[in-house]
Amino acid sequence: IRRFDLATQTAGIQFSMGQDPLFGGTFKANDIAVLPDNSNSIAVARHITASPPQACVAIYDNGVMRTTTTPGHIVASSFLAFSQNANLLYGGGFDSGLNTMTIDANGVSITSTTPYRVGPNIEFKNGLVYSSRGQVVDPASGALVGTFSNIPSFGATMTVDLALGRIFFASDNFSNIVISAYDINTFLPVGQITLPFGGSVTRLLRWGPNGLALRALSNNEGKLYLIQSALVSGAAPVPTGIQVGVGTMTVFEGNGRVDLPVIRTGDLSGESFISYATSNGTANERTDYTTSLGRLLFGPGESTKTIRVFI
Repeated sequence: IRRFDLATQTAGIQFSMGQDPLFGGTFKANDIAVLPDNSNSIAVARHITASPPQACVAIYDNGVMRTTTTPGHIVASSFLAFSQNANLLYGGGFDSGLNTMTIDANGVSITSTTPYRVGPNIEFKNGLVYSSRGQVVDPASGALVGTFSNIPSFGATMTVDLALGRIFFASDNFSNIVISAYDINTFLPVGQITLPFGGSVTRLLRWGPNGLALRALSNNEGKLYLIQSALVSGAAPVPTGIQVGVGTMTVFEGNGRVDLPVIRTGDLSGESFISYATSNGTANERTDYTTSLGRLLFGPGESTKTIRVFI
């Protein structure tokens, strides 16, 4: 684990969590939560290379672990969120219910557990715990406050915006990422957008007046996407973006041609155009392909076009 100072853009302390004495291998940090008002101390959901992978939750102060940790196996938490109090931590995952943990000078202990399995992430906001499986729990009483509908059973990465009164879920349907918005007071859906790319979403955050930032993993490559949409807020205009719909394409020379999809996103109410031209890379013009150049015009409401290259 390594600390990084955002203000100075410099790396700080780095430490290892050591080796698992039972199964071997290095402990891995599945999730990290910084203690409120104390950036030198963190709670870590430690994982191991076993099934189930949960090792324990531990507290580290400048890289030094406090003595008391939670039990491991299915009772341990994989995902963490602090309350407003640095002595009160919440956690859960796919195997355990929602754990309430207390922190003292010796370490961390589980004090209570609700039956709600929260999935791949949780957030504590305004006295409530929001889960990636759609449940909203009052951790003080252990009561279920409500549930957002149609969330995948394995959960969806989410983020809560109290000022907008909305919660956003991002899930992958194998070919596209779908972002769904709900009203956090009525639990009713507000709408959804389908992004023109897929990937396993590992993080979702709000930014700006109408933006979402998401990190997605596809083909063992992580990418960061910045999205602006009226689904988030109509308080600011949404720009128009145009991009090639695929990173790479494989085609046999015998096919004679290849069609490249071009996708327009954002505000589609007006016209947009781009100019394009092919250029040599590992292939040469004339011997491997025929030069293609021109202009693509998107009419109002149009989101896709195609560039054709003869080979």
